[in-house]
Amino acid sequence: MERRTGGEPEQPPAGSKPDQPLLARVRAIPEGFVAAYGDVSPGAPRATGAALSRADDPSLPWWRVVRADGSLAKGARQRAALEAEGVPFSGARVEMGVARWLVVVPGHTCRRRGSPAPAGAARRSGSAPLAHDRSPGGSSR
Repeated sequence: MERRTGGEPEQPPAGSKPDQPLLARVRAIPEGFVAAYGDVSPGAPRATGAALSRADDPSLPWWRVVRADGSLAKGARQRAALEAEGVPFSGARVEMGVARWLVVVPGHTCRRRGSPAPAGAARRSGSAPLAHDRSPGGSSR
């Protein structure tokens, strides 16, 4: 990549190789569920947003990626798509305790909140549970 003077560094092209694992994780989120930006790319939620903004694939379910608190980055258009899939809301936010999908990221260990951490592991404080509470297809356990 060329170095530009001033401003932001040049971004990789849409659909570039570094974006592919992130976009594959977004595609793996089933209908009726959501994941937070940080679930898709642990430790680098902005990388998820950047990859989604560069993607030009109309089949990519971008609307299934929300902020960790359940708020929506894309407003009414995103909410309409999620409601059409049956994602539950409480006011303006997705009910993350019900609709959050566990995104499997190679090299990262995901645990349900409250479970004991492995020796020497740091704990994410204040995060919603990482495991989903519903099965795909909208039925509750």
